[in-house]
Amino acid sequence: MLYTGLIKRILPFALTFAGGLLIASFFVTIGTPNFGSRHRENRRNEVRELRIETDQLRREKCNLRREIEELKMDSSNWDRLVEVQGDLELPVPPPPPVAPRRNR
Repeated sequence: MLYTGLIKRILPFALTFAGGLLIASFFVTIGTPNFGSRHRENRRNEVRELRIETDQLRREKCNLRREIEELKMDSSNWDRLVEVQGDLELPVPPPPPVAPRRNR
């Protein structure tokens, strides 16, 4: 008789807990988390890929700076060429069209 009260309290809790685990297992993997070496290897691979990408971006940046400097040098030569040829007369652009009136 003493155990019936205990069973009446523990059995519903155990059934509810088991049902909750069953429903949760559909959405989340139930088990101990895996903090093993696989996680570390993935992290190392990510870091290695980021370093390679960073190095590539640095090289691209240096190449672009070099190209900009070359273009600046070429543009200074172009300015001298234009000065030698004289001023170029550009046609005047037509005036912008008149905005239509709004009726109130």
